[in-house]
Amino acid sequence: AGAAGNPRQHPACLVHHRFHRIVAAFGAHLAIDAGALSLNGLWFYNPLEVGGQNYSGLWYYNFDSQADMSIAYVGQGMSEGTYTSLTDGSWSAAGDGTTCYRARFNGPDLENSAIFRRRSPQAAEIIAREGDAPYGYWANVEFDDLATNPAGLTTIDDTGRVYFQAKVRGAGVNQTNDWGLWSVDDDGTWNFVIREGQWITLDDNISRQVGVFGVSLGKGMHSGNRPGVNNYGEIAIRIIFTDNTYAIVVANRPTCLGDIVEDGVVNILDLLAVVSVWGNCPLSC
Repeated sequence: AGAAGNPRQHPACLVHHRFHRIVAAFGAHLAIDAGALSLNGLWFYNPLEVGGQNYSGLWYYNFDSQADMSIAYVGQGMSEGTYTSLTDGSWSAAGDGTTCYRARFNGPDLENSAIFRRRSPQAAEIIAREGDAPYGYWANVEFDDLATNPAGLTTIDDTGRVYFQAKVRGAGVNQTNDWGLWSVDDDGTWNFVIREGQWITLDDNISRQVGVFGVSLGKGMHSGNRPGVNNYGEIAIRIIFTDNTYAIVVANRPTCLGDIVEDGVVNILDLLAVVSVWGNCPLSC
């Protein structure tokens, strides 16, 4: 309750939502206020068990409609099989409610861990799957288990771009080069960002080998717990090189042909920017 005489303190307003099953304990949760995107809600992981059956999953509760819905839960069927577990804390939500998460599932293949993106009510799509060839690596290398916790960065921006860290396995892979970072655009375009063992050259024109790197984890662009990424596809990365020097760098997405206003997409805004300067070129042009 608010303290008397202090106008800055106010009683808390609590909204109780009742579940019709026995709830053990809530896991990681996320409140989002997307402002102009008109999405106010709560995402939470619910480790639920009923009659000895595991129904743990990821849920969304909308503050405005006071309705809840499942994003994914153990036992739920989807195009590739049935979810068998979800990785608590490895999910994130965009301002329009699009969610990314890591999960295991049963299906026709042995390697059945993956990173998913879901725009509800549409079906979930696989972004990366254990056993797939990782973009930017050499031949005969594949993604390792993608659902192990802690799993590293798994987040999404408001364009639908998913960012994730992952381990790889295969020919020529060892502890010095088995960890990488990728992003996947809304249209499915892959961007390789960085990996352990990679040689990079910074502004001092000295080539150094990446020892380890890290990215600030977070739960989306509107959660109050933002990751080290933005809607332009830029990523802030802390690197420790093998020569024991350190750097904080910003990785930029490759330039998008036609993106005149540099907002990460090619659309009517780019056309308007061109039309606005259409005409004869002045002598100073």
